[in-house]
Amino acid sequence: MDRLPLATDSGVAWDKIAHRGDMRWDCRAIPSGKFVMNSLCADLPKVDTQWPGTTPPPGWDGMVHLD
Repeated sequence: MDRLPLATDSGVAWDKIAHRGDMRWDCRAIPSGKFVMNSLCADLPKVDTQWPGTTPPPGWDGMVHLD
């Protein structure tokens, strides 16, 4: 799976997602919302303002993807 932002994305942000009774942070590209390598968000504070709420986005597989 390609975990790089699209050429049209302008940045990345953390998204806090509820998964099986736990909360996890995943890095997403802006504005596409594509999940990307968590290392791309490593220097950013973990705040969930870009995608508020903890409901998983449509099509989210819940898999742990390693960088």
